[in-house]
This record gives sequence, structure tokens and C-alpha cells, in this order.
Amino acid sequence: MRIVASGGLDECGVDTLIRSGALIDVFAVGTRVGTSADAPYLDSAYKLVEYDGRPVMKLSSAKATLPGGKQVFRRPDGDGVLALWDEPVPACAEPLLRTVMSGGRRLGPPDTLPQAHIRLAADLAGLPRCSTHPLPPAVPRRGVRAPVQADHADRQAPRRAGRRPRLSSPALTGYPARPSAGAAARHRAAWTQRTTLL
Repeated sequence: MRIVASGGLDECGVDTLIRSGALIDVFAVGTRVGTSADAPYLDSAYKLVEYDGRPVMKLSSAKATLPGGKQVFRRPDGDGVLALWDEPVPACAEPLLRTVMSGGRRLGPPDTLPQAHIRLAADLAGLPRCSTHPLPPAVPRRGVRAPVQADHADRQAPRRAGRRPRLSSPALTGYPARPSAGAAARHRAAWTQRTTLL
């Protein structure tokens, strides 16, 4: 089993992890290498919510996700509603997500810069005024539709009962085994040797 560490890493973070004896095989450094510190970046991550037509979810501690494809609706007052992709549109709400690619191909031409500017201006105008102030901005309220909450609860039930939920792919059900004490000691010794060589 190989261990990969990622998430906002730079040379200082990698050095700290190595010196602490972390059992890590690969450091996935991206944003801090490809982005200048004086040009702010948007840190984001994608989570798998559906596989082969079946909803899936992440069960990591403090990182559990809501299963199933989602749609986000914005009401005229600026509040948002999170719903399943195929749910009907709530009254007086605008869907914010649209499909732009399918099967690896773009479904239409990309927006031009003027079109993107118009869309951004409209999105900003639709936010509550208190949410556009930088110090500190107020986060608009959001609601989660009942079907999303119900699906999440259904998939959490086996975990609470001590069983792992069945997922739709063997690749998603392969939980890595915890390394034995001997393997961990060998790994630590190898990292100590590598650190010494550095």
C-alpha cells in the first residue's frame, strides 16, 4: 500500500512531514508550485457522488459527503437550496448548474469573455449586499432538500451498525488494510535513511 499526501503542500510542509517521520510515499504538490504567491488561487476539490448511475459518498471522518448528483437553486432573496439533480425546480428559484460536457466532449461553444463578464455581474448582483462585503462577508443561508438528507441517512445507517455500505464498483469497495507494526517500522527506517541522504 502506498500513501499519498496532498492538499496545500509546499516545500516547508513536505520538510515538516519528513522530519516528523510521517509514513508517506508520494507528496502531491501542485497549487503552490504552479501558482505565484502574489496571484491568489481558488483551492477546490472534486468528490465522487455517483458511479455507474448509483449514488456514492465519502465516509472519512469530518469529510462525509452527500451522495447523488446535485443541483443548486438560488431564490430571489439570495438564499440557496441544495437538491438532487433530477428534483423539480422549487418555486421562484433559478437552477445554477448546467451540463457543459458529456462523454468527454463539450456540448456547446465556450462562453466569450463579454458573456462571462455579463454572467459574473448578474451573479454578483443576485447576492445579498451583506455577502459582497470583504470584511468579513456574510454567508448566504442554504437549505438542503429532504431527498438529499434522506439518501445521506440511508447510506450512513450501515456504518452506524458497524457495516460498510455496498458501493457499485470493486474499486470503490477496496478499503486499504492498516500496515502491520513490522511494515510500519520498515517504512519509518526507510524514510529516516532517505532523510539522511537528503
